[in-house]
Amino acid sequence: MCKIKLSTYSISGGRSSKGEQRFHQGMKEILVSLQEWDCRSGVNIEFPSLGKVCNVLECRSISLDSAACISMKAELDIVRGFKDQRIKGRVGTKRRNEKQNHLDRIREKNKQLQSLINDLKDVENSNSTLQDEVDNLKTQLRNSTEVLNQASNDHNLIQNRIQSLNDMNKNLVKEGEGILHEGSVRTSG
Repeated sequence: MCKIKLSTYSISGGRSSKGEQRFHQGMKEILVSLQEWDCRSGVNIEFPSLGKVCNVLECRSISLDSAACISMKAELDIVRGFKDQRIKGRVGTKRRNEKQNHLDRIREKNKQLQSLINDLKDVENSNSTLQDEVDNLKTQLRNSTEVLNQASNDHNLIQNRIQSLNDMNKNLVKEGEGILHEGSVRTSG
């Protein structure tokens, strides 16, 4: 815990001017804020009268012994530094958050694109499988067509042979009738 004693600063004169009262009030605020601030945790130090105290010190509207004034100014510079660091920290945090949000959006878009790529690969694999099946069916159709053509040729060949046999049978029947007719003419005559 950082502790500063206000009693090291003395205000000269028995009566307090308005500037001295503002200085005294500002220093009390600084003291309370610094006492609450834990050096290890980095708790924010904020007090609105800091600017007023700085203005009063710059105008030298109060008289302090020089050692106290130098000490007070050094402590005031330290407090200003803490405030500046805190402001810079907030700006840095804001920028870091903006960059993180931007990075998160990019990561989300990347996930969406990766999902689309995976879907396209699935479609491509499905198309490839479908193409393989179509090629297989074409091969089966070609083989079936060849079998049907061969069966048709065999059928035509068998029909031609049957027709030949029918023609031969008709000729044999005619010859047999002719022989029978000749035999009956020879026996009758």
